[in-house]
Amino acid sequence: TNRTSSQQEEMLADFGRSYRQLLRTILQHTDCTCILMEPFIFPYPREEYKNWIPLIKNISGQIGELASEYHCPYILLHDKLNQAAMVEGYRAITSDGIHLTSRGHDIIANNLFSYI
Repeated sequence: TNRTSSQQEEMLADFGRSYRQLLRTILQHTDCTCILMEPFIFPYPREEYKNWIPLIKNISGQIGELASEYHCPYILLHDKLNQAAMVEGYRAITSDGIHLTSRGHDIIANNLFSYI
């Protein structure tokens, strides 16, 4: 919100560099498997959140590329959570368009369960 296109592009580039560095550090210093999860946002209760969806999708693409590069599972969540919200109602899934309710967390847990 309130960022120019160039500021958004720089923010996305910074995100990608930071995420890569964090993932590389974790994987170099542990023997764990990282499961990456897609960010999400809902166009509720604030209509302006719709404007954030292209940025979330861009970030999702960056994370997907890193997941592929580092051989990490990647759980897609944005569309799944938004589809559930359309069926069950946004208030059932998100409290404010960004944070999840218990039902929203259940959806993530059910998707994560198959990877662990």
